[in-house]
Amino acid sequence: TLFPYTTLFRSSMKELVSGAYKQMDFDVSVTGIQGFPGIKGESITDKLISKIKENKNVNKDSIQIVRLGFGSANTDTMIVLEGIDSKKYHKLNGFLELDSNKYREMYKKFDESRDSEIIITDKLKRALNVNVGDKITIDVNDIKKKLKIIGTIDGKVYDNGIFILMKNDVMKKEFNIKEANEIAFKTTKSPESVKKELKTVVKNFGATATTRDSSKSKILIKIKC
Repeated sequence: TLFPYTTLFRSSMKELVSGAYKQMDFDVSVTGIQGFPGIKGESITDKLISKIKENKNVNKDSIQIVRLGFGSANTDTMIVLEGIDSKKYHKLNGFLELDSNKYREMYKKFDESRDSEIIITDKLKRALNVNVGDKITIDVNDIKKKLKIIGTIDGKVYDNGIFILMKNDVMKKEFNIKEANEIAFKTTKSPESVKKELKTVVKNFGATATTRDSSKSKILIKIKC
């Protein structure tokens, strides 16, 4: 939430949030996914993505998911785990500037890694007193894993700067987190019209579709100050 100290402060925060919002590269996102896996164990996320792909106005190559986990690092530091599709996320979340000169090589190394490696924020690096190459113990859902830090980034005010980026397959393997918190994608025609076309589809999964232009409030939740 925004602290109501001064008009100037609120104005600055409005500019910050608007800037971050503009750097989120998607047209429609689906959140609030619920339901039960199929008899063969197919995840709700996979079933919903299959339905979304049936819409001819969805750019299927752009579809990506974000998984979330909440827990601690090295016992007492609260963290947010964000499971990402590493080949696409740097475009989805331009606010973090992962494809900038500063982070491009590190992020490429992260994307190509076959091990359970993570990116942490500079704020977490200081709080945990660790360096790149060190391992930290992450505790999520009563599962503890020691994972190696492959790089650090300026988390700015995204998730209060206390998040960890992890590839989705690693998140599933290490912490058994299978379902997505968000499915985001681009469209080939008006996002608003595609959102309406998908309304019934996503509702069957207890989910809600929103366009990028109507999701600034969601960005405000993510960017806590």
